[in-house]
Amino acid sequence: MNLGLWLDNLLAYSVQVAVLAAVGTVLPLVLRLRHPGVLLHYWQALFAACLFLPVIQPWRSLPVETLSLDDMGTVQIQTTFAVDADGPVNLSLPNILVAVLALGALARLTWLFVGFYRLRLYVQRAHRLHPLPEAVVGMCRLVGVNPPIYFSSEIASPVAFGFWRPLILVPDSFREMPRDFQKAISCHELWHVRRNDWLFSLLEEVAVAVLWFHLTSRIQLSREQVVDQLVLKTTGERKPYLEAFLDGQRARRRY
Repeated sequence: MNLGLWLDNLLAYSVQVAVLAAVGTVLPLVLRLRHPGVLLHYWQALFAACLFLPVIQPWRSLPVETLSLDDMGTVQIQTTFAVDADGPVNLSLPNILVAVLALGALARLTWLFVGFYRLRLYVQRAHRLHPLPEAVVGMCRLVGVNPPIYFSSEIASPVAFGFWRPLILVPDSFREMPRDFQKAISCHELWHVRRNDWLFSLLEEVAVAVLWFHLTSRIQLSREQVVDQLVLKTTGERKPYLEAFLDGQRARRRY
């Protein structure tokens, strides 16, 4: 493997991504894009453009074969290839940079796996919320999904995750919350389940881990704003939703 050529390609790709991301960050301000749904699709399209840049503009590679005709009209084939020599690892700058990139990707993928594993442990130690509070039942009916809901003393804020069998995990205090709080919180998480947001978030995080992108924070913010709008449209109650959100933030700081 020619590390010098690979790093040259990576550097060119990184510069292209930086320019595209910089221009893409300014455009919403110039075009005055404010609607969360429009911004969500915009950031996702920009993210996809960064992701597929190598497909649009393939990376340079070393020539493999060169064909030529000699004076006798015979075809001559020259093959160019690289051979890794046996021996100790060469601590050159290209090798060090590749190692840093690989370790960074591995660390982020490991962190992602650990987070998912912790969620699974929380669910295993959690208890099924049954029967469901009347407010939650009403929200399930309005949103059109009915995933299992568990409560746990190990988490500070609710979370919806899973694709084939999605579920919702809520803090233990959820059971004692006022009806309006239960209604707002459950509606928010149910809309995440309805939209399969966990799957898209997971794919984005894997891409971030491998390619070190930094656009996902804007995508996640726009996604949450879209769900916030859906909650307000579903419940028609703004104040309880804001109070439930602030209460969740205070609980998260205590953990």
